[in-house]
Amino acid sequence: MIKYNQDEYLERQFKKSILTLAADPLEQVISEIPGCITCDMAEEFDSYRTLYFVEQWSRFTTEQVDIINQIDHILSEHSGEAFKCLFLRSVDEIDMSVISEVLESEEWVTIRELARRFIRSMKWEWENLGGYVHQGNNIWKKIDN
Repeated sequence: MIKYNQDEYLERQFKKSILTLAADPLEQVISEIPGCITCDMAEEFDSYRTLYFVEQWSRFTTEQVDIINQIDHILSEHSGEAFKCLFLRSVDEIDMSVISEVLESEEWVTIRELARRFIRSMKWEWENLGGYVHQGNNIWKKIDN
């Protein structure tokens, strides 16, 4: 098991949140099941933006700060009822027409494009997002690949 100090852990989680926002819709769904896919992605981004990015903002270029602020603005403007929820309990519930309707909306396409721009600006390599594995009794464990 890899050990991280707090800053390394927060940086890794921030990166994962951006990679998730940048992923194709089906990969986003698979990496976030079970739960509300849209809410989970927005909450993870907001959490690690606050805990890592805001604290480390001086490490980033003006363009990178602007991209993160744009993503944050879109997610903030469309949080709650403005965003359609995409709640799934398992991969068996995946319906591509519903996924397309939700995650290929104008807002999510823009978020995905912004996240991809940020990744390119950071020169990050793409990483497999992993997914959750059911451990029993409503316990799920995130498995990073």
